[in-house]
Amino acid sequence: MIKPTLRQRLRYAFDNTMARGTSALVLWLVVASSILVVFFSAVVLIGKLAPSSGRPGTVGQLFKSLLHAIDPGTIANDTGKWPFLVMMLLLTIGGLLIVSALIGVLATGLDRKLDELRKGRSVVLERDHTLILGWSETIFTVLGELEIANASEKNPSVVILADRDRVEMEDAIRAKLDGTGSTRVVCRTGNPVDLTDLEIGSPQTARSVIVLSPEGDEDPDAQVIKTILALTRSPGRRAEPYRIVAEIHDPSNMEAARLVGGARRCWSTSARRSAACSCSRRASPARPSSTTSCSTSRATRSTSARTTTSWESGSATPSSPTTIAR
Repeated sequence: MIKPTLRQRLRYAFDNTMARGTSALVLWLVVASSILVVFFSAVVLIGKLAPSSGRPGTVGQLFKSLLHAIDPGTIANDTGKWPFLVMMLLLTIGGLLIVSALIGVLATGLDRKLDELRKGRSVVLERDHTLILGWSETIFTVLGELEIANASEKNPSVVILADRDRVEMEDAIRAKLDGTGSTRVVCRTGNPVDLTDLEIGSPQTARSVIVLSPEGDEDPDAQVIKTILALTRSPGRRAEPYRIVAEIHDPSNMEAARLVGGARRCWSTSARRSAACSCSRRASPARPSSTTSCSTSRATRSTSARTTTSWESGSATPSSPTTIAR
């Protein structure tokens, strides 16, 4: 095995430092400026190049060298012999290069930060909001219904977490909705299946969660079930139950969705079965097991081939069914 040279070690350490971002670049420029100022100050003091009249001390020369490095106009007031003037000119040129690089680094870092803010990767600090996971054309109908439902609420908010660009989502919502309502819509970019991205939407403080079926996916129900699983089985989940509404294409997958959601109460509508089933499970005081009672009523929905399933996991009080208008 070839032993790395000192130059390779130093370059490797330098590359690791540069990879840390804007702060590391600024630190290196500060170090370079300090070395430049100290070097030229030492040359002037040791060589006694400064004018004899008003020759500064060590601190004074360091301060004057710093002014030459950061302000090119300082050299216009210099007097003395040509060696001193040449040294100040070289110091000014070096300072110009470092200050120019510093401005470029700061501008690049600011642009990167603004780009991160535009992407919508910051954590939502809302409370008692409605969290929508995923994106499809159904979302505009959902937002319209939520706008009506939140008409009497104080400062209502809806958070959308989808694997799309934040600006595109906001533009699409503005184009479809008039935006005259009181409900605030906050868009964030992230994959609802990813546990880290899921935390961006603050599901722990959400009043309810709506999981939309993704468009253009070969198996959209699998993505919905994965999202429910990430929500209810994440290490950072809350102790109290989530109120979840999930959109399922195939009614045969509803049982799997209820299973991963740990549902105790469910309500579903199925256009394929042309029926609505309301199920409630109440815990028996004598036994830890529970009994289930179901009632089925005929429905006539022929405009949609999707199934909407909602439940409140771990709830002990009855909850009214939730519908999504198509």
